[in-house]
Amino acid sequence: MALVFVIEESYLQKYKKDVEFAELVNRKIIEILGKPSVHQDGISGLYSELLQEPYQSAIWNDFSNAFANNLHFTYHVQYEIGSGFTFGSGSLFQYVPLEKLQRWCDEGVKVIHYLVSMAPVLKSEETNPRAAFSDFLQWLIDKYGDDKDALSGISSNLGTMSWTGPPIPLYEDIVTL
Repeated sequence: MALVFVIEESYLQKYKKDVEFAELVNRKIIEILGKPSVHQDGISGLYSELLQEPYQSAIWNDFSNAFANNLHFTYHVQYEIGSGFTFGSGSLFQYVPLEKLQRWCDEGVKVIHYLVSMAPVLKSEETNPRAAFSDFLQWLIDKYGDDKDALSGISSNLGTMSWTGPPIPLYEDIVTL
């Protein structure tokens, strides 16, 4: 299975216009990852292609529906498409416009609660990579700051800011502030 998805990823990268193929790949991923216990090594990385245009428009309805309504699928893709265990932003927040994410949140409470824990916490600037809250996280706080579950998700997301390992990167950031 892994080899098949590696071939599909390189195909998606090479032929940016084959949206029908992208739709089929997306549906297959949803089918596979929508099951309780799946080993997904061969599938990771595909959404970094599928969430870019022109594929995003073609897969969005199926993807967003599966993400909002299939907990297994959501669980399997959250670290790949979200901030994961890093300071950066995953493919969902890199390629899907902020306005589209905002409309998606306005459509359903479940989506908000999933996205608050996946959103990039900080936006990067050239001079200081940890300068301010990301636009999406700031919007979530402004719009859903009264929702205790949303605030809990933001709190858990901020918990990823803890650090293990050598303190040198943290000291380097302090020096550049």
